Amino acid sequence: MNVTVVSNMLLLGAPALNEIDPFRLCAAGMAGAFILIGLRQVWETTLRAPLLWSLLACFLLAYAEGNLTTSGEETLQRIPTYRYFYYVSIFCPLMAVLGAKRPQNRGWQWIVLSLWVTLTIPAIQSLLDDPTARLVLPGMWKGFLWLLIMMGLLNYLPTRHWLAALPFAIGQVFLFWEYIFPVRPSSLELLGGEKLISWGYYLMAGAVGIVWLQSLTKRSVNLEKGQHVERLVPQLGRWLRFRDGWGAFWTARLMARVNQTAELQKWPIRLWPSGFKAVDESADVEITEELAASVEKTLDALLWRFERVDERDG
Repeated sequence: MNVTVVSNMLLLGAPALNEIDPFRLCAAGMAGAFILIGLRQVWETTLRAPLLWSLLACFLLAYAEGNLTTSGEETLQRIPTYRYFYYVSIFCPLMAVLGAKRPQNRGWQWIVLSLWVTLTIPAIQSLLDDPTARLVLPGMWKGFLWLLIMMGLLNYLPTRHWLAALPFAIGQVFLFWEYIFPVRPSSLELLGGEKLISWGYYLMAGAVGIVWLQSLTKRSVNLEKGQHVERLVPQLGRWLRFRDGWGAFWTARLMARVNQTAELQKWPIRLWPSGFKAVDESADVEITEELAASVEKTLDALLWRFERVDERDG
């Protein structure tokens, strides 16, 4: 079975460049609806800005599909360039997460906006030079897009949301296939460029849906064997919520801070991304009320910059 046969099987029904794909619009709308529902849960945390950027990205993806494909033949030649301008907005939520720490999270949104403007420079230059020419990104820009895709994947791969991070990253690759791979228009047509874009929409919308479904299920909390370990259940639940929401980059930074305190105060436990573990794995650890209170106080001092100030329910 050759590449042509496989591509025809997978890409059956691909829309033409000037045809609206209602399924793309539906995917963008569903993703936006899931994000809007989740926004209520994180409104008092620093994840509010990333989710607002996500809503904006969903709107722009829907706009790129619905408006650009019905704007006449003059715009038809410019559609890939215009699409790139809107597509790069999907990297804004990740950048917003990387700066989601009080009090700099408000000013950080200008950094996010600057990233978006910077990423659109090739599209603006292409439209100014020759609006009918196919957008070709320099190698540096392709590498930058790959870096952003991989950063998003690596940030959430070690979390509960790894099952969503994988399809989301693949969806991004499909969405930017024309821009990040050295393919000529004839090769892109063989691969079904329009259908790849459709799969990009579907995969990213599915990833958002997975995160929403996971938010409805209660997370299981497991602790290492020891005496009175149930005293750490609220703190562990709080830590895992932080890890899953803000990702591996912030997790690594705060985990180092907690373990510095643990070493100074000679705790018998250390914090890992998956939870608390005994320093001496061969011995049972007794979790005293004083130790549990010290752990909670340390988390309070660090997590108030991210979560709701009254977060205590574990």
